[in-house]
Amino acid sequence: LAGSAELGLYGVAGGMGTNISGDSMVVELVPGAGEMKSLIVHQNVNLDLPSGIDQPIQKVRAEQLRATAEDGGQLNAARFDGVVEYREHRSEDPQQIARVARSNSLIASLADGLAVLQKATFYGNVTFEDQAVTADAEEAIYFPDTGIMELLTHAETNRMPRVLDRRGSVQAELIRIKLDGPKIDASGSVESVLTASGEEQKDGELRRPRLLDADEAVLVAADEFSYDNNTAVATYTGSAHLWQTETEFHGNELRLDEAIGNIRATGEVRTRSKLRQINDDTNVLEEALTTGRADLMTYNDGLRQATYIGAAVVTGPSGDLTGDTITLFLKEDSKTLDRIEASGNVLLKTPQRIVTGTTLLYFDADGRYEMAGEPVRIVEELNEECRETMGLTLTFFITGDELSVDGQAETRTQTSSGTCPELKRE
Repeated sequence: LAGSAELGLYGVAGGMGTNISGDSMVVELVPGAGEMKSLIVHQNVNLDLPSGIDQPIQKVRAEQLRATAEDGGQLNAARFDGVVEYREHRSEDPQQIARVARSNSLIASLADGLAVLQKATFYGNVTFEDQAVTADAEEAIYFPDTGIMELLTHAETNRMPRVLDRRGSVQAELIRIKLDGPKIDASGSVESVLTASGEEQKDGELRRPRLLDADEAVLVAADEFSYDNNTAVATYTGSAHLWQTETEFHGNELRLDEAIGNIRATGEVRTRSKLRQINDDTNVLEEALTTGRADLMTYNDGLRQATYIGAAVVTGPSGDLTGDTITLFLKEDSKTLDRIEASGNVLLKTPQRIVTGTTLLYFDADGRYEMAGEPVRIVEELNEECRETMGLTLTFFITGDELSVDGQAETRTQTSSGTCPELKRE
């Protein structure tokens, strides 16, 4: 057939089937059977699959089509080449496009006489768009009945696929998208860029932790990634690392609840952030680096609290603090330290003193420590003298020599001369 060739096929139970057109068409029939053995269409190829109540409108455009019967029965395999475009929507309105995929070629697995698309594999410069995500890859597999798209790394070029959504982008060796949602899973060398959120965050929009800068992108790397748009929860597992300039979080798993701006890190947790604190020497508020380690760390954006649990260590300009649990309380801007609370096997170490107890309160406004224990013990160096004090409660300041024990002011007594062995520098 040559010159605006068109072929209409019967569908299931004699209903409307697939319609195929092109500039020219070659049809090969099975001798004596009346069945098509193969079909070749050249130039301006259009394939329109039948739609139904539960079946979307599906259209394929290409420069060439070759359909064959791989199992010797009805045509069930088709290859499209040239500038391939697949469109899918659930409305007769052509403007209501649900999904569009473009590529250099498409291999389709079909059923019921080319009436049902079961699997579509796209190759070469693949791009995909729907209402929630866009993607690009060298190879992609789409299953229309489940709405699942798999994006693969090209074996020869090692080009990895990438997906963009309202969060930003994710790149990995393998990305699997359940489009109804969407829900995204990725594995292998995951790299994610979370776009700047901006200071104005409206209801329903993604909320980034205010501990981070709203005007800068956030970078995340991990072995695996999962995101559910319905819950706005993103989980990065396997050597997970999130960072933005000098702020960073490490853990075996990082969980971002982007509906409320919370972070949860588990397994060999390490953090670093710049917080505004009072400079002990100048009494001026300025940025200072604070690091943390623990088995578990949670940051609650609503409460402006960062809590370290299990072998917790927090190091800042005020010294090294360890305990079973350490919580940093931030002020309204979520970037200025208000106070620190610690409990369980508390140890505070500064260049001039070591203090042990069971609980600790630190107030950054005046550099005041309040500790309790059975007993609290403080060892400190002052004027080349080593002094030790013990009591049930103890209050002291970062600067100055004033010390209150058990609520009564006491004068420290010298226990030995020279430096304290416990404060020996390594």
